[in-house]
Amino acid sequence: MAVNKPGKAEILAAFFDDGTYSPLFTDGAVSAAYGCANGQNAYVVFEDGSPVGVQDIEKNIRVLEMAAETGAPVVTFYDSTGAKLEGGLDLLNANARLTAEIARVSGVVPQVAVVTGTCAGTNAINAAAADVCVMAEDAELFLNAPFNAEDKVANAGSAAFAAKAGVAAVTAADAVAAAKQAASIVALLPANNLAGPALFDFAAPSKALDLVKCSAADAIAALADEGSAVELYAGFGLPVCGTTSYVGDGPTYCDGTSEKQVEDGSDGTAEQAMSEKISNTWLVISSW
Repeated sequence: MAVNKPGKAEILAAFFDDGTYSPLFTDGAVSAAYGCANGQNAYVVFEDGSPVGVQDIEKNIRVLEMAAETGAPVVTFYDSTGAKLEGGLDLLNANARLTAEIARVSGVVPQVAVVTGTCAGTNAINAAAADVCVMAEDAELFLNAPFNAEDKVANAGSAAFAAKAGVAAVTAADAVAAAKQAASIVALLPANNLAGPALFDFAAPSKALDLVKCSAADAIAALADEGSAVELYAGFGLPVCGTTSYVGDGPTYCDGTSEKQVEDGSDGTAEQAMSEKISNTWLVISSW
């Protein structure tokens, strides 16, 4: 974990347009805000790294309810050292209601998890349940503390491990970069299940499509507006990767596969050649 981590003000300034937003709940370990991220209205739930209590979880639930009512995405910044033990059964009940609300809102409005610090236990489950999980490289995500596990797994709980496991769709250098990445993703997603696609001022792709010699990456660069692609699950199931981007004036969701055939192995068998075939798959959210 980084010693000098960016604070709430710096992170939210990176997420919201012009750093401007309306605070909703300001007291306690969990706060909330509402504003625009790349032109998209969005709610934010922000954990400040302190243990959470029942009232903190209730605020999270209320934001999810408001998001479903107004049709706006929810972005949750996860960073908590755990729960206040004095909460007892009330705390367990509140956690259960939060998990149920996350499931209820799923498919109604987009949910994006941004892991900026410690995300453990139930928080890890909730972050993994989001539509997209963005994780800072100096953050931690685990269900059970890896330092207490009997079977020691290298890098368990790290962003690299979460990306390899397919939990973190995107990793970023730090919390500020993760916030900026989340803002880009939110803008590319539909605001809710009844909304049409977002519209953008289009830009030309960075290259032309060469149908004779074309990889998946080349196809994305030829289809998506220049600079709009956001790669998803780059570390999961290598060599599988994906991107989000836009082409023209609306978001697009694409996937494509390219294959690079390598030469036969030393024994010249077809089986050896098949085992060495490399496949690259891209998932793209873009505007056409």
